[in-house]
Amino acid sequence: MLPEDRKTRLDAAQFVALLLETLLIGVFYVLLIQTFEVLRFRAKTRRESFFRPMTFCALALLGTITARWITDISRIFGAFILPEKSYSVQAGEPNPAEIAFLKLSDPNFVAASAMYTSSTVLGDGFMIYRLWLVWGKNKLIIIPPILLLWGIAITGAVVAYRFEKYDIAILVSNGPWIISSYLSTFLCNLYSTALIALKISLSGRELRKAHTIPALDLAKVAEILVESAALYSCCLIISLATYLSGSGVNVHFIVVSMTNPIIVSSRLY
Repeated sequence: MLPEDRKTRLDAAQFVALLLETLLIGVFYVLLIQTFEVLRFRAKTRRESFFRPMTFCALALLGTITARWITDISRIFGAFILPEKSYSVQAGEPNPAEIAFLKLSDPNFVAASAMYTSSTVLGDGFMIYRLWLVWGKNKLIIIPPILLLWGIAITGAVVAYRFEKYDIAILVSNGPWIISSYLSTFLCNLYSTALIALKISLSGRELRKAHTIPALDLAKVAEILVESAALYSCCLIISLATYLSGSGVNVHFIVVSMTNPIIVSSRLY
């Protein structure tokens, strides 16, 4: 079934998606500023360079998140600013805004899809980098998540390409690629977070035995990681559920617009 057959109107879903995305991007910007402040303070106190991997990752995420937001604004503007020529809508037919949103080959939609994948790859890639550092730069430990990261990049690129070449029916036929992308992201997040939390827990036990660190310090770090992973996983599960749902394809657009800034914000901690 096509999105116009769903109970939730496509134009309404897209409008709500932009409102919620704008709200959450504001949260992302606040967290980004706080991240830069922490990095600047640490660079000053430790007398080290401000330009570290996290700095470049945060700047790249700023670019991809903002680019997606701009393309979404452009799509909304193009859909709701009515054409100069007259038009009429028959009962049961899509209105001009829905027709505009149903065109998945729209360059703005393709660009938004590409920016979503780019943000996910950057966020998960930085999580893998953290895993590599925590495990003493052990290369073997990061092989599984790197393979999953390649899977995310490839499936995301294929989805964007197929959107560009085809139109609305591809939303359904893209199913295996979209599902594979979500599952790869979920597994990459689960693997990386679990092993980081495990390593922190083991290190905390050793340090507590040596009485060199307060018991709550590393426990708090592990707690933050687990909470971020739980938030990330919930977003992915909801996105996948609304896509697979027989009545939630249009709602899926809302969830995806919310998910990108939420996922990226969780990676800044």
